Amino acid sequence: MDVYDSKDYRYARDWMKETLRLLDEEGHSSTVDLSDVYDHLSFAEYKLGNLKRAAHYTRLMLQNDPTHARAQRNVAYFEELIRTEPEKYINQDDERGEEGEGETAESRESMTQYERYQSLCRGPWPLPKEYDSELTCFYYDNHRTPSLVIRPVKVEVVFHKPRIFMLRGILSEREMDRLKELAGPILKRATAKNADSGKDEPAHYRISKSGWLSSKHDPLGYVDRIDRRIEDFTGLTMSTAEQLQVVNYGIGGHYEPHYDFGTDEASFTDGKDRNRIATVLFYLSDVELGGATVFPIVGARIQPFKGDAAFWWNLKKSGEGDMLTRHAGCPVLVGTKWVCNKWIHEGGQEFRRRCGLTPNEESYGHSL
Repeated sequence: MDVYDSKDYRYARDWMKETLRLLDEEGHSSTVDLSDVYDHLSFAEYKLGNLKRAAHYTRLMLQNDPTHARAQRNVAYFEELIRTEPEKYINQDDERGEEGEGETAESRESMTQYERYQSLCRGPWPLPKEYDSELTCFYYDNHRTPSLVIRPVKVEVVFHKPRIFMLRGILSEREMDRLKELAGPILKRATAKNADSGKDEPAHYRISKSGWLSSKHDPLGYVDRIDRRIEDFTGLTMSTAEQLQVVNYGIGGHYEPHYDFGTDEASFTDGKDRNRIATVLFYLSDVELGGATVFPIVGARIQPFKGDAAFWWNLKKSGEGDMLTRHAGCPVLVGTKWVCNKWIHEGGQEFRRRCGLTPNEESYGHSL
């Protein structure tokens, strides 16, 4: 088992739990050794610091094979550790129970960022009451931009800080079909920047296929039309933006927590275009189960709806990266997920999004 041998114990635990579920469905017809599954699960939980769960799976192992000498020793060992040094060995996972059972606002505060990501992928968190007045809907024509006067954008503010906007019904069915049609033949395994080498390489934390589209790919002009629409509702120039990236996530496809902007001097800062100032994320399909976009630091969650787009600023008005925008694409559990993103750069935006009077100044009101 690759994830076990590579010491990726979180994924090893998840695969073992799925094995148990399948064994339960198949009854006794499987040739898989149940004790072996419990053994792997117990060790994974032990390595993750979850002593109560490790002891639980070891007891189940003994129920299946009462003469297993190592399991007998391990149960005694786990119970002694729990009794004598509980504060050292009992992980927060033990106290929350399986799959986030019994989560509270207080327990979420103590989660690691990866645990927050997993919890949000399981379902949304309730938003604080004080956010109610900030979460609004409005029609937006970006200061009477001609193309938006007759058909303004339907905007919903879905999170307060960072400000996350949903642009409802921003793409037509024909436009979405065209993007998928163009991208299909050029999709390749998606890559991520290697922090050590500086090169774009396949990564275990990003499982998807992607392709880049420019106007040269589309004689019918759909790509240009979408670029113009982005420029109209954001007010930002597309001359320094990256090409449209179409991404397909199959079953299990995901992208673990990351920033869109460069977090060090070497990333995206060479040359005139500089860093990624904003992200537009179009949803080209509904997802039957899974596939949400989550922001684990702040607890925000966006469920994909076909034709909608999410927009957020990666950089503050000062040009400093907004660390609250760390986000992730949750694993697709049923169905498939198609998205298209546009990364907009700082270059050329100097008079379109001006610096604020203070380093942390943000935009509010009925505007992006």
